[in-house]
Amino acid sequence: NGADVINASWGGAGRSQALDDAVAYAHDVGVVFVAAAGNSAADAAGFTPANSPGAVVVAASDHLDVPATFSNFGITIDVTAPGGGDAPPPPDARLPVYSVLSLRSSQANTNAFDGGLVVDADYLRLAGTSMASPHVAGVAALVRAVHPELGVEDVRQILRSTADDVGGPGPDRNSGYGRVNAARALAAPAPLSARITGPALDEILEGLDTVAVIGSAGGPG
Repeated sequence: NGADVINASWGGAGRSQALDDAVAYAHDVGVVFVAAAGNSAADAAGFTPANSPGAVVVAASDHLDVPATFSNFGITIDVTAPGGGDAPPPPDARLPVYSVLSLRSSQANTNAFDGGLVVDADYLRLAGTSMASPHVAGVAALVRAVHPELGVEDVRQILRSTADDVGGPGPDRNSGYGRVNAARALAAPAPLSARITGPALDEILEGLDTVAVIGSAGGPG
């Protein structure tokens, strides 16, 4: 329908061929598909659509850049973004993890939430990688607005290369390449990008003398 960026603040356990195909189609037509890593404190490789190869995968951290206790992790994580975990403003500190202000749908069942999480009727305090991934989708949209000529992997590379390194030096299993940084992403030049497309991340290779590694690399010049 003409979208340049899709945010997927949803998902489920396992692997879905239908979702893999949909994300692959989006990737092929130049749509940046951003996915929440999941909230099971487990490997994101077991959560769909975050485990689809074409997805930009987002973990959640708190205001101190510490991984949120609930956030999924693993080598599929591209970047992290705020997802909750710090205390809300006093006097209500009953559920301190629910600290990200989110729009409340008119159809939301507020009985599913603690009453204190509703803010001025139109908002909810929530937490999750579902709150983190829209930060990254928003930055991807800003990058696309400034550089409409960039492909999906170019945008992914900008998000990664301009992220603020948190945790241990370099990419890590909790935060990927770091916490997303909108200002640095918008100031970045057109990137060099590389992507390995085969073997697949979860493919098991046995009894082979040689393995073909398939991928692409490109950029200005």
